[in-house]
Amino acid sequence: MINELGIYFRPGAASTKKKAAWKQLITSVVIFAILVVVQIAFFLGAFGEGYNRSVWIIVVVLTIALIPIALRLISFLELKKAAISSDSGLALGINREGILAGQRWLPWAEVGEMRMESARWGGSDRLVITARDNQSSLVLFSFTDTMPGSLASAIITLSAGRVRVDLSKLDA
Repeated sequence: MINELGIYFRPGAASTKKKAAWKQLITSVVIFAILVVVQIAFFLGAFGEGYNRSVWIIVVVLTIALIPIALRLISFLELKKAAISSDSGLALGINREGILAGQRWLPWAEVGEMRMESARWGGSDRLVITARDNQSSLVLFSFTDTMPGSLASAIITLSAGRVRVDLSKLDA
């Protein structure tokens, strides 16, 4: 019978995902730059009678082309923040008395809710632990070495059924 469990961050997992997001951002910027050159060529070619119409087409196309860049930038910034806080070390410490998330220790009697949330903006699935005093701790769970179902089973076992992890918000 296990009496304690350590869940660790996979070394470099967040950094690897951040580097991939950076490459996607750069690719989007390069494609946008090529589109700008093509639109300028179109503009110069249509400078005659269709001038007013071509300016609006160019503005609309370039504005729409900025949307993927903005989304990739947001994703990159989320992953950059995640890489700082979860690149290595202990993510969760669990035993029969309670749970350690980050620097916060909570006995089982003080745990109000535990739930998994799906990733936002290409980041990580998150484990949110809310204490009875409504303060929350957050663990970026996709960068750990454990699956959510395994965590849920371990929590039920080590808390003697007092606490459960709500997995309903995870994408199937």
